[in-house]
Amino acid sequence: MAKYNTPAMEKAAKRRAKYSGKGNFDSPGRQAWKRLKRNPTAIVGMAIILVVLFVAIFANVLAPFDPNQPDYMALKKAPDAVHWFGTDSLGRDIFSRCLYGARYSLSLSAITMVTSALTGGLLGTIAGYCGGRVDNAIMRVMDVFQAIPMVLMAMSVTAVLGNGIPQLIIAITISSLSICARTFRMAILTVRSGEYIESSRAINIGTFRMILRHLIPNAVGLLTVQMVTLLAAGMVLISSLSYIGIGIAPPTPEWGSILNQGKDFLMSCPHMVIAPTCCIMVTILGFQLFGVGLRDALDPRMK
Repeated sequence: MAKYNTPAMEKAAKRRAKYSGKGNFDSPGRQAWKRLKRNPTAIVGMAIILVVLFVAIFANVLAPFDPNQPDYMALKKAPDAVHWFGTDSLGRDIFSRCLYGARYSLSLSAITMVTSALTGGLLGTIAGYCGGRVDNAIMRVMDVFQAIPMVLMAMSVTAVLGNGIPQLIIAITISSLSICARTFRMAILTVRSGEYIESSRAINIGTFRMILRHLIPNAVGLLTVQMVTLLAAGMVLISSLSYIGIGIAPPTPEWGSILNQGKDFLMSCPHMVIAPTCCIMVTILGFQLFGVGLRDALDPRMK
């Protein structure tokens, strides 16, 4: 008697081969990881991000000095074997302050990325799914927000709410609202016309469940790339606001705040500005390289 294989039997056999280490079955995530590993710029960006993340987590172990402890016997000291990045106008070790600055910059930019994705992403998802008048109303409001530069919007919100970390998070969230909304809307529009969406509507799946179970998971590639880009943009904005004196106030060792305290000594003690500037530049470069590589890896057309 001939032996026939049904589609269900073939699927089960493929699953068994996967878990037994046999067969050539690759999930989309594994294929994306293989493409990512073949991209040298993405690997460099990932390495930079991992190093900065390691420094941020273990800053209290790696830092040779207390970042806020002044040393009046070592004021504005040039880099040497003891103080690798020199000291500032109060004798504080700049190397230690830069290590702790990674913790503040990364954590705050990650928080602002999450809050921006939750607020702007929700608006963009609703606009992309509902369409029509709802889409038009939300997008016209986002046009007003987008007409104002992010730095100017953040400065205006901070001027109203005052200085402080919560106020800074709210200001950056509001200034990033239009970018997140448009990105989520575009991602939802690309998957809204899929056959599985029409099938789900045919069996009367609720709107909330449709968005969470079908729309957002199938748009996760584009959204992941945008979140990496938004993380870098948030870090730049946090440092910029701190540099002009309306972000994180001294003596908190944030990179923009360190720049603000060293700008008055640019000509006489350039090391006070060079060190935090290099930290910001290298970190942003890492995020940009990783974001470009991640975009190519998540694109199924890149083989």
